[in-house]
Formats: sequence, structure tokens, C-alpha cells
Amino acid sequence: MYPHLLPTAKFLLLKCFFQQPASEIAPDKIELALNAADVRRINGQGKKVALMGVENGYPIGDELVRVKEFYDRGARYLSLTHNGHNQLADSQTGERDGWKWNGLSPLGKQVIAEMNRLGIMVDVAHASKESMMQTAALSKAPIIASHSAARALCDVSRNMDDEQLLALNEALELFAAHDARKTELVKLRFFAGLTNEQAAQVLGISTSTADNDWAYARSWLRLEIGGGSAGDAP
Repeated sequence: MYPHLLPTAKFLLLKCFFQQPASEIAPDKIELALNAADVRRINGQGKKVALMGVENGYPIGDELVRVKEFYDRGARYLSLTHNGHNQLADSQTGERDGWKWNGLSPLGKQVIAEMNRLGIMVDVAHASKESMMQTAALSKAPIIASHSAARALCDVSRNMDDEQLLALNEALELFAAHDARKTELVKLRFFAGLTNEQAAQVLGISTSTADNDWAYARSWLRLEIGGGSAGDAP
């Protein structure tokens, strides 16, 4: 059904295979984690924890075997959508463009089940509210929003409202009731389109880097791994 996706899937798999991990470049600073035990161990050693993810489930096509291929390459989280609907779910862009599935597609539900079976976290960043809420109800493991922000602070479709945040919290409480450790399910994202000056003031965080997220990321890599200075950032 999706033969046009084959080149995309092959490219992404090759990228996963040939990309040099940061843990090989700076093993004393960062390490790739493949499971929860790795995360605790690496964090306990005072190093940065790296998790490999796939942003956008589009390259899966209609072949569930692709999920296992990404897992075997090291992927441990996968976002269902990106900035547009795909064969798995509706994106948050539907607030502007209209809906395709009114949430998850039948295939998307199968992919979530397969991700649960393998041990790949479901990332709902970029997903529509209905896609996210259906995922929270369906998933047998906690879900994440890897780069989302609070809609109450900045009212754009990429952000999550209180009902969504409560659904994430309920999932955490359900699966972590036996564990006193706290788990971060939402990473607040300071990016020009997701936050605003007032929200930053409320949180007491500067937005000086928000206009160029990639420059900030490169600066962090040079400071944390390369040993450079803040002035090295492009």
C-alpha cells in the first residue's frame, strides 16, 4: 500500500546503522542506553544519557516488521506523527487543515501494540489531542511527549492542554505505583513556536536561545563534549 515509503525506510535504517554514536566520540561524557537499567547506570556515573529515537512513524509504511528493524538498530522511542497526518495517526496540524483519522488509524493501533511488545516508548509529540488521548488509553506502557510544552502557557496546537497533561500523569501513576522514583514524561521545549516571553517569565527561564534551537544544541555539544566555550556556537 505504501511502496513509495521504501526508499525513506531504507535511508533511515542506513542512517541508524552508520551514524557514529556520541558515546564513541566522548565515552566519558555520554553513553547510549538501550533499557531502563542502562539509564539508571549511566546517570549514576554522572554521564549524559543518550536514547535513539525515530521522529515520525511514516517510514514504517504498512509493514509492522519495520518497528522491529528500528528496535534492532537501537531505537527506543518513536513519535507517531510529525507536522502532518500519516498512515498511523492525526497530527496536531489538523486544527488548521482538518482531520484524517480522528485520532489513531487501525494500523496506528497495531503499531502501538508492537512498540509495547518490543519495548519502544510511544512519543506523542506532534500528535493531535485525540491521537494522544487514544494512545494514553491504549498503550500498555507509559507514553512520553519528548518535546512538547504546556498549552496553558502558550496556546498553539503543538502544545498540550491540562487534560492531556493529566492523562500523562495518570499513566505514570498507573505504571509506577510500585516505584517511588519520579519519571519525567514531558520535556518542556523552549522553541520560538512553542513558548512565549510571558511563559518564560512565569517559569523564570530565559528565551535568549529559543530563536535558534539548533545553535543552542550545537553550543551544548561543544561545551559538554568538545570542551569548547559558549562563543564557539555558530
